[in-house]
Amino acid sequence: MLTGEQAERWGPVSRLVPDPGLDSTALAVEFAERPTEALTAAKRLLSAGERNALGQHLEEEARLIAAVADGEPARTRITSFLPARTAVRK
Repeated sequence: MLTGEQAERWGPVSRLVPDPGLDSTALAVEFAERPTEALTAAKRLLSAGERNALGQHLEEEARLIAAVADGEPARTRITSFLPARTAVRK
């Protein structure tokens, strides 16, 4: 199990706040807008981190990244960042 401080240092969380400062509604909305497949994969990796050897964990991470990147939500997000291109006739 990670402490909040460890999670912040290692990257799974971006910031720590005291309970009164937590805007749980805004945080819930932020997570709800993220691709479900990516969140599921991240949660699976975090859960398996203590059980798996490093090599096994890296293989699983690569497999999950490839699977998520191949999904429609990822393709849509990636395409939205690419500039529009017009066909060039030769």
